Amino acid sequence: MRERAHEVPLGDVIVPIAHRDDLITLKRAAGRPQDLADIRLLESLGD
Repeated sequence: MRERAHEVPLGDVIVPIAHRDDLITLKRAAGRPQDLADIRLLESLGD
């Protein structure tokens, strides 16, 4: 997951941001109602 993360500078640190596909995988594994809603939103955004 770290290899596909996008790195964004935030002040004096670099913050890794998860790739959309990895975020969907994590949310699917959690399976909470809000995660499932987030998955639908993320998938609707396309590439």
